[in-house]
Amino acid sequence: MLKSPASIWKFRFLSAMILVAGCASSSGVSTVAVENPAISGRHARNIVIEQPELRLPDRARLTYQIKWLGIPVGTLVNTIKGIRNFNGRQCYVLESTMRTNFFFSAIFKVDDHFVSYMDVEKKHTLRHEAAVIEGSYSRRAAIDFDQERHNAYFKNFLNNSRKDFKIAPDVQDVVTAYYYLMLLPVVKVGDKIEFNGVNNELNYKLTGVIHAKKFIKVPAFCGEHQRAFVVKINLIPSIKGRKIDEGKSDIYFSSAKERFPLFAVIKGPRFTEVTATLVKVE
Repeated sequence: MLKSPASIWKFRFLSAMILVAGCASSSGVSTVAVENPAISGRHARNIVIEQPELRLPDRARLTYQIKWLGIPVGTLVNTIKGIRNFNGRQCYVLESTMRTNFFFSAIFKVDDHFVSYMDVEKKHTLRHEAAVIEGSYSRRAAIDFDQERHNAYFKNFLNNSRKDFKIAPDVQDVVTAYYYLMLLPVVKVGDKIEFNGVNNELNYKLTGVIHAKKFIKVPAFCGEHQRAFVVKINLIPSIKGRKIDEGKSDIYFSSAKERFPLFAVIKGPRFTEVTATLVKVE
């Protein structure tokens, strides 16, 4: 189904999770992440997972190449645009854009732009804005989150419809979850992860585990091996009391204190697979 890539991309907050560097484009380095089993098997156990920074950098821009079933379909760019006061709270302004390339846009065009406000101190979302074009579907909307009362307030700017719904404590949206994972103080293989998310006015539970330590090459670092750890994430929505398995992902985070996501494999429930490879850091 042609809508599959667009729907899976929304997992990047785990998605959730995810650019072409000068060195990558000029030296012929492939935009495919490459894991080295020989190095991983011999030395990965010695990788030290550093504690992350307590705060995100004031400015940062990470670009990823997106592939669907191995076919390049576009780019994902995640940007930290500074800190701003929002409703009396200091918030990171986080921007995420997803666009299909020229070839795939002729089949199914995606041009999505999201902006989120993440509380600097409490590390949860306060507002999420979306301007979405996916094939013939379009949407301009925003959700304001009352994290104290556990309520969310949705507004569709195209038809002026509104919807209020309950949320779990300290919930993340599809953009802030990406950065929330970067700030988690995980330190060893086997550590568990659990947090709450919202997408399309639906509550999700995200559970995961620090699965392994690996060495991986990505174009953003000119093909040099990067020390990483792999987080396995399950995305489970709750719909009218039923639990439905919506997707899984493996995310390779740098073990350095910056915790940049280097590579992600996202698998849907119907054999759909999307990868995101870091190709540029600014």
